[in-house]
Amino acid sequence: MGVDCTLGLFGRTQTALIEVPSSKIANAANFLRFEESLRMDWLEMMSAFESRGKIVISYFLRSESKRASYVLRTDVSPKHIKDHPSLQSVSEVWRMALPFEAEIGEQFGIQFLGLPKNAGFIDRGIHFDEPPLRKQFVWEGEFF
Repeated sequence: MGVDCTLGLFGRTQTALIEVPSSKIANAANFLRFEESLRMDWLEMMSAFESRGKIVISYFLRSESKRASYVLRTDVSPKHIKDHPSLQSVSEVWRMALPFEAEIGEQFGIQFLGLPKNAGFIDRGIHFDEPPLRKQFVWEGEFF
């Protein structure tokens, strides 16, 4: 792949897990999408969670032509809740990433570089000064 990566299994499944440094996510995405032997042509879902000071982002990939699936994973490490770490968008590789990256960016405070402004954004009329799904976030006042 030309990218430093760690291989394993995703959870208790038999799905292959590929972990890459955040600086290499775009390279890994391009390789998985366009390498003829893999052809990961569908981004089925993205998820994010915070653990041990890192925000972990998982890309659930599927190849219709190869009948295979992989999970591509990376992480970013914000130092403080006001920090907005950056990660290269994969929306040029998989257009389906647009709403996922917009939502993860809004909820976790990640800046996806190359993501079009307001891509997939839904204005719910609720705005936060800090990312609400980060562990350091403190709810103040009434929400509903």
